[in-house]
Formats: sequence, structure tokens, C-alpha cells
Amino acid sequence: MAWCIAGPDEGGVVKYQDTQGGHRWELENGAAVQVTDVDWSRSGRVYAKAEVFAPGGDELVSAGLLELSDVRRRSELATDIAKRNGNDEGEWGDTLLAIYTALEERHRADTLDIFAPVELAAFEEPPQLKFTVERVAPQGMTTTMYGDSGQGKSTVASWLAMCVATGAPFLGLSTIKGPVLLLDWELTRDLTLGRLYRIARGMGLDRPPPGVFYQSFHTPLKQLIGDIRSWSSTFKPELIIVDSFGPASGGDPLDHVLATDLLSTVRSIDATRILVDHQSNPVRGVDYKEKRAFGSAWKTHLTRSALQLQAVATAPGKLSAILRHQKANFGPRIDDMAFHIHYDEPGIYLEAAAISDPEFQQTGSLPTHQRVETYLHSNGPSTKKAIAINCEVGEKTVGNAISHLRQHGKVPQTADAQKNQAGELLYELISATP
Repeated sequence: MAWCIAGPDEGGVVKYQDTQGGHRWELENGAAVQVTDVDWSRSGRVYAKAEVFAPGGDELVSAGLLELSDVRRRSELATDIAKRNGNDEGEWGDTLLAIYTALEERHRADTLDIFAPVELAAFEEPPQLKFTVERVAPQGMTTTMYGDSGQGKSTVASWLAMCVATGAPFLGLSTIKGPVLLLDWELTRDLTLGRLYRIARGMGLDRPPPGVFYQSFHTPLKQLIGDIRSWSSTFKPELIIVDSFGPASGGDPLDHVLATDLLSTVRSIDATRILVDHQSNPVRGVDYKEKRAFGSAWKTHLTRSALQLQAVATAPGKLSAILRHQKANFGPRIDDMAFHIHYDEPGIYLEAAAISDPEFQQTGSLPTHQRVETYLHSNGPSTKKAIAINCEVGEKTVGNAISHLRQHGKVPQTADAQKNQAGELLYELISATP
């Protein structure tokens, strides 16, 4: 794709081209300027990596990070290029100004709505809404899946990605087959790929199927949205999974402006989106299923469907969990889905279960040792007092539960237990479920 851009005639910019991860301008004299890693700050400043190539486009003349919005910084780069390339620095200054102006215009076009109302009577009735995942993930909309740490959210999201990529049902719910993009702010490619290989074996495959794409990031999602939309327009993913909301937003999850900004940004991606998220810490007297995603209430208000994941019991190589449909804008909510995650070497697989099975009763109704085990699985090493408060039982009862878990080889002997800075014993599971 190439097109002329508006700018000072002296700039000599004749055409523009999208590139992988950036922008490229070709000049009248045959030179080229490549701009990548564009960062739009809240203060209005624009930063980017700029690379200047000599006529012919192969020889690198100059490169470096640049504040494009600062005339002094542009002038310094223009001087550096002129020294290396022998051209007039004023011409290079005009060229960089033309590029900055073009980026600003494109950014405004991407972020601002154009007011152009239409008369609805002029349109035929649209087709019925489809669901990427039957009844719980409306196609082209945003769904959140949230829960405490250690509940298996990333594993469930990865299994869901594999189901959509292959067209396989997800816990008995039909899916629309299509490419999947995993955007990851928590792990690395190798760690995620290792889990996908295990899930593939759990599904009876030798390796992850074609159509599962992945990238790990540190940069906030909003700064990447142009590249994500461009990639999506080419590869047309059915599903995009963001793991997870907090680091992807790049700021305070309590900031309602940041939350609405991220949700508005992902809404511009032409695909079904699932945002993996965390919820608030355990609070005494508040049932797990009553909690919502941590931070601004807009995180719930601006999504069209919401799923809450709760691990209710663990056993060697197995985690039993409930997936609750907490919000539905396009139909009734489905019943709670009970399932087991089996971590059997060399595979991982999900097995649907009956909600009436003992493991899937409300956590508060489980035997105390199972409640304590679930709490330790989610929260790691904890004092007896912390366990008692969050499981809503007395410390003596917690002691009995710990003894039961110790007898079954799930908690270390007292002599092997760690202590916190206050000298209190910390109880933990000997081996957490992978």
C-alpha cells in the first residue's frame, strides 16, 4: 500500500507504506525514512525510533530514538543526517516535520469518530448475532474471564484458544473455527508454547494446530493497537485473547479512565476478544461468586459477557473448577459449568463434570480441609490466622485441617515449615498444581 501524504513541499516526501511494526516513507531523492515503536504519551508528545536510509533504501545513514513532536530533537536528527548524507539539514528538517504531521493526522483519524449519522430505515435487517463460543462469547464483542490467582485462568484460556483453532467444542459448547491470536503480558513464548504442546497432546494432537498466533509484550496494548488492527485485517482472527488486563492497560486497574480507554481500544479490533483478568483479594463474609473483576466497575459495564473461574478442589494432577456466566447481554446466562483440569504427563486436558458432584458444591460448603487446600492453592504460603479469616473458621479448626492435609502428604511437616518475619509458621502445599 502506498499513498501521497500532505506536508511541506520542501520535505520531498512522495509516498508512504505500512511495514511490519511501523511506517516507511520514500523520498524524491530515493532515500527512505523508517519509523517504528511509535509512542503517544498522554501529554501529547510523540516518541519513535527513526531509521534513515540512503538512496536505494539499503544503506543505513542514521538511527535512534526521537521525540518527533519536539522541533529541537528533529533539528538535531536533521543535522546528524546531513553530516552523514551530505544533504541540506533544512530539507531533512522539513522532511521530518512532514512525517510527524502525517503521523499526527493518521493518529487522529484512528482515534476520533466521524459524526455521520445514518437513517436506520434505509437498511435491511442484519443477520442474527453469532457466538464464537456458544452463548458465552458473542462474535466481534468483548468478554472477560476473571478469577483469583492460581485458578487456572491461563490454562483455560489456552484450551479455549485450541478449541477455536480446531473448531472443537469447549466444555460442550460449540465454537466457530478460525485463527486465534494470543497477546501475552505475563509469560514468555517458550512457557506458553510448552503449555500448548501439553494441551495439544491432551486433545490427541502431536503439536499445536496451525492458526494459533502469539506474541509477548511489555508495552501497553494501546500503543500497539495500530499494528494489531493492521495484522488482524490481514489474518482475520476469529478470537483474540489478552492475558491479562492489568499489565496490558499499563496502569492502575482502579483508574476508570484507563479501564474505559483500554476497553474502547480493543473494541476497535475486528475480532472476538476475551480479556483475562484478576479479581479482588478474598474478603471475609463475601462469597467468591459475588466478587467481580478487580478495579473499575467499567471493566464489567463495557463488556458484553463475563465469566468467573473458581478452583474448588485440588488433587494430585487435577484441579476441579467452576466457570460461572456472570453477565450476558444477548440472552440468558448459562448454568455454571463444572470441569476438571487434568495435568497428566505429558498432556493437559479439560473434562466436563456434573455440578452436583461433591467437588463442585459451593466452596463454603466443602469440608474444611478442602477449603483450606483451595485457599493455599490460590494464595500460597499463609499463616494460620490468615487461613482462618479467609475460610471463615477458627484457628483450631484450621489446625485440624492442616493435620489432615499433612497426613495425606499435601502439607510439609512442622519441622520443614517456613516462617514469616514475625516468626509465625507459614503453611503451604508441597507441590502446587502446574
